Amino acid sequence: MPMPRDTAAESALVTQALRRAADRLAVSDGVLGRILGLPEATIARIRADEDLPEDGKALELAVLFARLWRSLDAIVDGDAKAARAWMNTHNPVLDGVPMETIQTITGLVAAIDYLDAPKPIF
Repeated sequence: MPMPRDTAAESALVTQALRRAADRLAVSDGVLGRILGLPEATIARIRADEDLPEDGKALELAVLFARLWRSLDAIVDGDAKAARAWMNTHNPVLDGVPMETIQTITGLVAAIDYLDAPKPIF
C-alpha cells in the first residue's frame, strides 16, 4: 500500500524552491504569473508568505521552473549574475530569449531539455 502524500508539506517545499529560483533569476511577478498561469496578485501573496495551491497545474509548473533553475545554476556554478544573463540573452537553439520562451509550457520544457542535454567536453 503506497504511503499517503503530505500535500501541504510538498506545496510548502515547492513554494520555497520557487521563491528562491525566482529571486535568483530576478523574475518579475508578471513573468512568474505567466509561467505558472496565476494572476500577479496571487504571485505577490506567494512571494510574501502564502504557499502554492496543493493541487493543480501551478504546482506542477513550479516544479518545472525550479528544475530549470537547478540545471542552470549547476551550469553557471552558482553565479546568479551569469544565470540572469543567460535568461535574458537570445538563445539560437531555443530561438528566443529564455525569459520569454519559458512563459509557455512548451518553452519551459524546451529550456529544461536544452539545459539538461549532454554537453561536449573539449
